[in-house]
Amino acid sequence: MQIPDVQSQTPHFRIPIQQVGVRGVQAPVTLVRGGKRIPAFVSFDAFVGIPGERRGADLSRLLEAIGAVVSSEHSGLESLSGRVCMEIMERMPYATGIDVTVASNYFRERDRGAGSYVKYELLGETRLSGDGEFSRLGVTVLTMNACPCAMETTRALVLDARPELSDALREMPSVTHNQRNRVRVITQVSEEHQVEADDLIDTVEGVVGGALLSVLKRMDEGKFVYRAHSRPMFVEDIVREVAASLAERFRDMPDSYTLEVSSESDESIHPHNAYARISTTYGEIRNIGREGLRV
Repeated sequence: MQIPDVQSQTPHFRIPIQQVGVRGVQAPVTLVRGGKRIPAFVSFDAFVGIPGERRGADLSRLLEAIGAVVSSEHSGLESLSGRVCMEIMERMPYATGIDVTVASNYFRERDRGAGSYVKYELLGETRLSGDGEFSRLGVTVLTMNACPCAMETTRALVLDARPELSDALREMPSVTHNQRNRVRVITQVSEEHQVEADDLIDTVEGVVGGALLSVLKRMDEGKFVYRAHSRPMFVEDIVREVAASLAERFRDMPDSYTLEVSSESDESIHPHNAYARISTTYGEIRNIGREGLRV
């Protein structure tokens, strides 16, 4: 019985498609990092570009490519995404580009006991195109930020009502609103220039003051809130300071390597979120530092 190859037929409109594929393909994998075997449950997004002369992509081959690698051990999500890309390239030589993203939860233990694990999101991305291979590693940190604008406004209101307290009020945080904030960092990596997810997390937390914890006893809760209000930050402040801190921490990273930092606040007094994103290179951040600005 002959079955026509429908995907390879010529479409009515010969328009190239940059991405067609599958999202949310879940599978268990084993990562080996720092001498440790880490079981992980990951989610794959895999896409290919197809030329205008081809009606469709063979989506089952994307799933076959993912299935071919999940039983092996991998050094990280970025190496896992790269391996899937290579498998796709072998199965789909007509692809004009290949994009694979792998996402997984990641837990770090803080203090022993219930609620002591902090959850982060890890991302590994690889892109294959005519320009070559391009891989990135990313993390998402859930934290809290306090609004500096409302703080200065309430400080002015309190000073107007109680001018005799001016000296004390100018030296301490004032009333403001705070919000849950998601900071995401994605950096280009390669075999020659590797990055550990823990280093990305530590860099972000060094700027924002720490991640959210499930359990905070009374004194720890007070310290966490006081620290956030002692250093109120806009989403703009967060992305700039995290980008500068990453450029400082990874001094050996080539100038051409890309870096992306975003911050999104679930606003407590608005029905919308605040969002900022920087997409740059390590070289651009370093050049700003050379021009006399703080890095």
